[in-house]
Amino acid sequence: MNFSRSQIIQTLINVRNYSRYLEVGVHKGETFLNIDAEKKVAVDIKFSFDYQNDKNPNATYYQVPSDQYFSSPAGRDKFDIIFIDGLHTLEQTLRDLLNAVTSLADGGIIVIDDVIPDSYHASLPDFQQSLRLRNHLGSTSRSWMGDVYRVVFFIHYFLPKFNYATVTDSHGVLVMWQDPRRNTFEPKMSLEDIGRVPFEAIVDNERIYNKLPFEAVLRQIANAK
Repeated sequence: MNFSRSQIIQTLINVRNYSRYLEVGVHKGETFLNIDAEKKVAVDIKFSFDYQNDKNPNATYYQVPSDQYFSSPAGRDKFDIIFIDGLHTLEQTLRDLLNAVTSLADGGIIVIDDVIPDSYHASLPDFQQSLRLRNHLGSTSRSWMGDVYRVVFFIHYFLPKFNYATVTDSHGVLVMWQDPRRNTFEPKMSLEDIGRVPFEAIVDNERIYNKLPFEAVLRQIANAK
């Protein structure tokens, strides 16, 4: 069984009894509109659906860049679970992640989409370049994940207070939770190194990605101290 983004997030909300949900990068609302929570906040530079007619009293929409949202008074709110699915570049995802860390309530969880691109051209951070290569190769896949896959290396080397796993039965979703990792003393990567991590690192660094079925991820979260 493959779990959708909304199924993973809703399961985490239900299991952990969460009430406050933030989604960064909403696009057409496929995930956001399917989430049931007491408080839902959506942030996108431009929503691709008629969000103003959403009658859900628990939902609030901010049509602004995520950097602007996090620097506003509303961006000081705390959330139990935050889903990051904005611009598919390492730089923007990293900014959203660091802002999410400061906005996360105690015991909260961050979910990041698109950490496993399904092809080399889908991993390119420049969308137009990705599109040109896709057309040249005659690929029918329309996916574009950019170089979000590199953010996993940042989490591994720079955020040791979080544990994390990449969900194997999903669409490249990473779940990270507050649980200090042990035995993290190992050769480090610099930020410059992370910015240059090649596509093949996804295969060559299975340990870094910590790929697990969703049920195993839930067990690890439940056992977190």
